[in-house]
Amino acid sequence: MKSSFILLFVFLIVMSFRAFADQTCPVKGPGQVDSYLASLADKVPDFEKILTEYDSFKKNCQALLKKHTIENCLGNFDYLKRLGTQKGIYSPLVSDQEYLNSQPKDVVALPPELLRGVPKNWEKLFREKNWQWHFFSSHERRKGDKGILKNRFVLRVPGEKVDGYYLFVTATNEPTESEAFQAIFVEKKYAGQGKNQGPRIHFRTFSNDPGKKVSLHDHSGGGRCLECHQNGPREIIPVKDQIQQHHLGKNTLVTDNQFSSGGKSGSGVERDRKKMNEYLSSYGPPNWDTFFPATGHFKGVQLGKTVGCVDCHQGETRGRLLPAIAGDLRNLPHGIEDKIIRHPTMPPETDLLPDERIDIMKEITKEYYGEMKKWLTAKKCQHEAQQSCENFGMVNRLQYREIFKGHPLSKINLKLLKQLSSKITIASDLLSKAELCQFNWGSILRQPRQQKNSNLEAPQPAEAANKEE
Repeated sequence: MKSSFILLFVFLIVMSFRAFADQTCPVKGPGQVDSYLASLADKVPDFEKILTEYDSFKKNCQALLKKHTIENCLGNFDYLKRLGTQKGIYSPLVSDQEYLNSQPKDVVALPPELLRGVPKNWEKLFREKNWQWHFFSSHERRKGDKGILKNRFVLRVPGEKVDGYYLFVTATNEPTESEAFQAIFVEKKYAGQGKNQGPRIHFRTFSNDPGKKVSLHDHSGGGRCLECHQNGPREIIPVKDQIQQHHLGKNTLVTDNQFSSGGKSGSGVERDRKKMNEYLSSYGPPNWDTFFPATGHFKGVQLGKTVGCVDCHQGETRGRLLPAIAGDLRNLPHGIEDKIIRHPTMPPETDLLPDERIDIMKEITKEYYGEMKKWLTAKKCQHEAQQSCENFGMVNRLQYREIFKGHPLSKINLKLLKQLSSKITIASDLLSKAELCQFNWGSILRQPRQQKNSNLEAPQPAEAANKEE
């Protein structure tokens, strides 16, 4: 008796909660859902407020969404929430550990020669293996660098199916002294899923205590790889010589003519860097379909249209500029602002003033907010509800014909269906869906070549099924 009372009490609490939730849902139908979502999108760029209100809406309107079968039209808002709450550096959608576990081990395996970092005899060894490398100093600065430029040593390890690129950072002229390095593996032979083909990119970061075995680096405080590598490996753009005159103790940062991919000095440096950049930019737009399906979800979104970025970043020869792939959705990916403002290498071959670059960034940011508003509301719940109704009616047309058998098509309506339900057994979903959808009975019940106002006594359901097939 006591247990029955407890079960009854729990049931009443649950039902009360559902009733309360229904009462607090701010919309009454699919059209109003569209209007409500549009009002949320108007709050861009206050993404935090958008997601807070969206969570409340989805929680309170579960019954309505299920009733009209329109959960899918919320997909872009759901995707935005995942982007805004995922804090890993490797993927905007899954945790770092999930990303690392999902990677094919044969693709992301380090060469045995690099298991302890760059070896002392690296130059001789790399030449024998026909690996390419290049020294350069970069504008890029890691957190904690305190504004001091550091040397980069990029190594290319070509393979039949996978090309590996390894970036070692050092304060000296010696790559063996690097304490950490980053790796990009380009899976060239990846076929893709369906039409989404192209090279697949894999990221790794490693700790490198010189002389000891390298290990995966806990890089939780860093930026997201995809923010700078939307097109996979990036071309080398070194700083100009006059910017490189910094000293760290007894070591002078390398200038642009000290090292090259072949270890030579002088005039061959520019040629060797050009060759390395040809490798880096030879793969075309990456395929992010497994780990970064942002390209699919942001279909149709293009940034930089008003300032000419899409002349190159059109998604064919080079990837599009992707929005909202960082934890802070208010800001564009770091790499876009980085290339326009902080390390001004884009647009290429231009001599723009700082104020002009700021204006370009403002224009792209304005585009970003406008594109996000349109993208968030691109899926219409009213259309999805209508499609759901049409599908249900067509799938169940034989049952409806059986119910209305003997009645002229011109007399068939919802009122007649309700009257018949008091005389014959009608499945509850057939009745409730008809009431919800307000079917066009003519399009559902009329046979091909059937005349208007015809009687539904013939053909029999089995014959009708045969004719439709």
